[in-house]
Amino acid sequence: MRAALTLLRAGIFGEAARLVEPLYHRRADDLEVTLLLGLAVGGCGHPGLAADLLDDVARRRPDAQHPAHDLIQLLTVARRTDAIDGYLEAALALAPRDARLLFAAGSRAQEIGEGPRAQALLERAIALQSDLWVAHVGLAAVLADAGKIDEAMARLHAVVASGGGTAAAFGNLGVLLGVEGRFSEAFAQFEQARRLAPGHARIAINHGMALLKAGRLAEGWPGLNRRLGLADHALLPPQSLLPTLASGVRLEGGVVLVTHDEGLGDTIQFARYLPMLAAAGARVLLWVPKPLHRLLATVAGVAEVFSDDRAWPEFDWHCPIMRLAEVFGTRLETIPADVPYLRADPELAARWAQRLPSSQDGRRIGLVWAGSTRDRDPHLAAIDQRRSIDPRELAPLLEVHGLRWVSLQMERSASGFGICDPMGEVEDFADTAAIIASLEAVVSVDTSVAHLAGAMGVPVHLLDRYDNCWRWLSGREDSPWYPTLHIYRQPAWGDWSTPIRRVAAALS
Repeated sequence: MRAALTLLRAGIFGEAARLVEPLYHRRADDLEVTLLLGLAVGGCGHPGLAADLLDDVARRRPDAQHPAHDLIQLLTVARRTDAIDGYLEAALALAPRDARLLFAAGSRAQEIGEGPRAQALLERAIALQSDLWVAHVGLAAVLADAGKIDEAMARLHAVVASGGGTAAAFGNLGVLLGVEGRFSEAFAQFEQARRLAPGHARIAINHGMALLKAGRLAEGWPGLNRRLGLADHALLPPQSLLPTLASGVRLEGGVVLVTHDEGLGDTIQFARYLPMLAAAGARVLLWVPKPLHRLLATVAGVAEVFSDDRAWPEFDWHCPIMRLAEVFGTRLETIPADVPYLRADPELAARWAQRLPSSQDGRRIGLVWAGSTRDRDPHLAAIDQRRSIDPRELAPLLEVHGLRWVSLQMERSASGFGICDPMGEVEDFADTAAIIASLEAVVSVDTSVAHLAGAMGVPVHLLDRYDNCWRWLSGREDSPWYPTLHIYRQPAWGDWSTPIRRVAAALS
């Protein structure tokens, strides 16, 4: 049985089934054997048989989590997500009134971005078992993703008041209170969540982001950087992670390898720390994705930039680039905000200027209306959807007299707008910077181009979503990160018309 469990965790379902099946024929009454065989045949692509076996386990464990969760987790790790839906269909046909199974299916629907289906499944689960608190917490998350913040918070408050407050319930309530800017209440909820689950990384990360959004940067960085321990972060050896300067580490003569972290905009934002590393005596090496290579090769103090897949160079310490803010102990009042810290190549800028509309015909303004598509991660895809704007809503901007609009939007054509669109010829961010060098200002949603223009010292009009990112703080229209950036935030969930009208008036 131990060998079979090891095989299951490695995604070798056929071998696990061959080990467990003889045991099952001798010991069909053994709950653990039945569970292992059900998980194994589910991974082998026999959804009906898996549903029979796991339903037997579920009925014999009425107070435990439904084994569907275990199978979904194993199939996800093994990248066999195609088998999950087949199993759930068979399982629900067999036990349509099992509230725990409905919760598992609803959680799966939420994870893959099927909000309406997730809501329907979770509501069915709650109707069958009103005290299934995890289903209430899941439903609150679905409601929040749909912008129904008040409904989501009311449901979580009800869960807590009824005594069903889990770490997830308190933590999610903290997140939503942070969205609303109710930070003292949010932090109280996070403290409850961390008391119940002191080692839970996701709760610590969300708490850290709420602290950052509230402007309590020194307290927030450690929580945010708990993300580096998650499975989806490929971290270099943790023993060589660069310590904070407050620890007394001396960088003189040492080699620090700084690596790209999460988004392209993140690396652009935190590139401001690279000259500071060099000034502290370190030899700075930088690994970034290819689209950033040419742009960041000119950053002062960086000895070498590379973006290929060669073996890592020798180094004394390494550091994901966003973590440099914690290394330097950055507080709100010590954010390094001298701009420009990124510049366009003059020769490249001159070439691009010849391809843009003449400034004699109107002021040239850059425009970005959508974030990049990240369909492989439903959570990030949902954020991209919330920060992006339907182009039809941009009409008040395009109607402002005396402007020549220039698209800076990747992945989407501006052909229907009647504006200049040079992006089909853009190779990387060095080209984008060269175009921005010829513009008077940039209007952008929260994406990498806003960071690039801000880092170049170009005026930026940021169209920001209601549940804004921590880096833009709360209740502010300016940014301590970029002196030339002005924030126009949605006053209500999904309302782009108000900030767009405000930007149009500012440009007028």
